[in-house]
Amino acid sequence: MTTIEIDDEPSELPKEPLQSVDPYLDMFLHRLVEMGSNASVSVTLFIGGSVLTGDLISYDTWQDHLVDSLATAAPGLAAGMREGIDAAKEEAEQGRQVGDEQEESDGALGPPRRFVHLKDAVLINGGSTVAVPLWRGRMECVDGWMLGRFQNF
Repeated sequence: MTTIEIDDEPSELPKEPLQSVDPYLDMFLHRLVEMGSNASVSVTLFIGGSVLTGDLISYDTWQDHLVDSLATAAPGLAAGMREGIDAAKEEAEQGRQVGDEQEESDGALGPPRRFVHLKDAVLINGGSTVAVPLWRGRMECVDGWMLGRFQNF
């Protein structure tokens, strides 16, 4: 009979650097962050048999639009969320400044993005379309993409 020993503490997984799922899409996302809150690029994403077409926006812009949408539906929730987002943005900005200094020295784009954010999107699945004012999805779920909006629906 074989004896199996089980540690009380889980072993630490090695911390490997996050790999980009799609370096080209990642580059667009990075540049959008640099361009500021009014920047957007029209894209079409192919996700598990569905088509999603809209304007690619930065995470910060997505957060702002999310809070604006909540302000109409639940003003109390939006106010609390705005405070939390502002605090998180300050913390992230400090991290970005450190990252920008490192980027300037080594020429890298910074860490890969994990999520894609769209506004004014349309989801096309089979014969139906659904307007999606604000969308956030994992980059690893994007099967393919192209610049520009898909128009024939």
